[in-house]
Amino acid sequence: AYARESGFACVRGNHDDAALFAHEARTEAGARGSDSKYSELKYAWVDALGEADLSFLRELPHTLRLEREEVLVVHAGVVPGVP
Repeated sequence: AYARESGFACVRGNHDDAALFAHEARTEAGARGSDSKYSELKYAWVDALGEADLSFLRELPHTLRLEREEVLVVHAGVVPGVP
């Protein structure tokens, strides 16, 4: 919530994806208590995410271009020539 509320520029990464996947799996009918890896206690924190938090995560870009600095910000890395 802090990054969203502060208006920070962020890029989407694997933990953001995991949070979204876990929230979706845990809120689908029958997901709680199932054998899904997202039913594990370590993912219980995603139950507290509100719609504003989920929207923020869904809308995070995979890249962020800082024109003035001529920098492309990504989460993990870029391989030239690979989309």
